[in-house]
Amino acid sequence: MEKRPLRIAMVGSADVGGGAERVAQRLRDALIARGHDCRSFVGVRRGPASDATELDNRARRRSLLGWSMVALERATGLQYLYYPGTRDLIRALRGFDVVHLHNLHGGYFELWRLPAICRGRAVVMTLHDCFWLTGHCAYPVDCPRWAHGCGLCPDLDRYPSIRRDSSRFNRSSRRDLLRRSGILCHAPSRWMLEQWHLAGMAGREPVVIPQGMDLELFAPGDKKAARAERGLPQDGHIVIFSAQGGLSSPYKDGATVISALHRLLARRDRSPLHLVVLGGVDELPADLRGSIVAPGFVVEEKTLVQYYRAADVLVHAARADNAPLVPVEAMACGLPVVATAVGGIPEVVIEGLTGFLVPAADAELLAARVAAVCDIAGLAERMGAEARRRAQSSHDLNAVVDAVLELYRAQLA
Repeated sequence: MEKRPLRIAMVGSADVGGGAERVAQRLRDALIARGHDCRSFVGVRRGPASDATELDNRARRRSLLGWSMVALERATGLQYLYYPGTRDLIRALRGFDVVHLHNLHGGYFELWRLPAICRGRAVVMTLHDCFWLTGHCAYPVDCPRWAHGCGLCPDLDRYPSIRRDSSRFNRSSRRDLLRRSGILCHAPSRWMLEQWHLAGMAGREPVVIPQGMDLELFAPGDKKAARAERGLPQDGHIVIFSAQGGLSSPYKDGATVISALHRLLARRDRSPLHLVVLGGVDELPADLRGSIVAPGFVVEEKTLVQYYRAADVLVHAARADNAPLVPVEAMACGLPVVATAVGGIPEVVIEGLTGFLVPAADAELLAARVAAVCDIAGLAERMGAEARRRAQSSHDLNAVVDAVLELYRAQLA
């Protein structure tokens, strides 16, 4: 097939947000830079200068039908039954060669209309989490029921939550939607592909393509200059933690990070240590207020890079994760990573080489590994250099865009 410019529609929950939103935005920008016509359609438009089209779902909150459907969702535990902007989206997608779906949970999209989205066009979907494999949640964490049909759900409050246990029906209906839609799925990690097989999913096997980074922007730089630019202390060590929702993120385990910080600060014979929390922070214990810097959610990527350059080590204490973007961003900037050995993280962080892996919720070992990176002479530099090389060899955005374009053309063939 002639490699002509494509008209591509990106569909996601928001234009600005966590890892899934950043992945979609970076891919969109890279495709535009290559001459493709790429447009974004989102549930919520947050960027002040964004050109994304926000779906109009106001009737869900302002009409009798909307109120009735919300009541039905709450009474039954069914998810995402009525978001009228989905009908507008289907009309808007006419004329596009490819539709690339990202997270469809988040309260903006009618899942049952997925076959209509796919009818007569090429569609690719990125599996950013396990939502399509479970009965309601983005990650089952330690629950084994998702692989065997769900039902009797032990945690209805886990995001995205449901009021009544319809997890078995939800899981079955999602599998049927994917089968009837003929979507080609993209898995950002081999772990996600394994979960697909464990769930016994039908249809074509997802194609594994890792997360990509702009390695010219996300690159090592002068630590002192970065600290000065961001107003951070020049003395001592800086540990960085980044998550949408900050320490309150449901899957990133801020409580274990705080517990590890207490242990690190108790080492009175060591140099000062500060924790930088990107993404927001709840009210802190009084004894930690002088040790935590919380600039909030950082949208500007150049600013984000400065925080990575200013730090000595990144902590990523996820309870569950697929192919997290934050460790890759940090590694591209030459930063060692101490992370939990869950999900697809061990595919990114190589134990003893680009950082350390620890069990989930193990604050003591997390603190010990952070201390080792900070205190052992030359270790942070060696790990940081290897982390950068790993990012260059496995997470180059240009290579990722090439692979994604091959997915698109395979669907068009």
